[in-house]
Amino acid sequence: MHHRLHHHHLHRHVISAVCVMLVAGCTGNHPNLPLAPSKPAQLIMSEGGSTNGGLSIFHGNVVVKQGQPGIAMAAVAKPGHSKEIAYALIFNHDGPNTSVKSESGISDATGNTTHTMTCDGNDCNAAYHVTLSEDGKDVATESITIAGKPYDPTQGRLFLIDIESRPPTVTQMDLELPADIPDLKETEATEAFGDETLNGLRHADTNVDAFCARMDGKARE
Repeated sequence: MHHRLHHHHLHRHVISAVCVMLVAGCTGNHPNLPLAPSKPAQLIMSEGGSTNGGLSIFHGNVVVKQGQPGIAMAAVAKPGHSKEIAYALIFNHDGPNTSVKSESGISDATGNTTHTMTCDGNDCNAAYHVTLSEDGKDVATESITIAGKPYDPTQGRLFLIDIESRPPTVTQMDLELPADIPDLKETEATEAFGDETLNGLRHADTNVDAFCARMDGKARE
């Protein structure tokens, strides 16, 4: 019988989580809860985060299901602003051989959050970095790096990632992402938000839909 794997580590304001996709289910908040054998293979990672002064940074927010693309989202709450998506990743995967590691941390006026997706031995790392001004009231710099390449967040925060390619191929897209982000500390809320966001982006753009259809074999009408 499979059990959920979910490890949290807190050290110097850094929080991390690791999820491994299981044939019968997913990792989650309750390490010893058995999974129903009839449930499709899936990996759901709820949200974690760190706060220091006026800056909050969030990791996790991963939904990976058999037969459909995975989606992972990092988030940030800048001083005086509500939580927003720092980046959203849509990626292909190979089902049971998929794992995701995510962590976030804040040191003084600098915040970082990352996701590392591993599919059949092929890795892809995504990282968001934000630094506040000296007075802590504004953002001085922010950047996104995926598969070792820097991307300008002003050119879009959505990324389509083909992890099966070596090295992974990344397509940056400037599409509107959800502005109203609910509390995602529970896996049920994470799953619902991830599914809703993925479906909304597929309906909004034919390129996103075509990328996703390579996994599920069905394009949206």
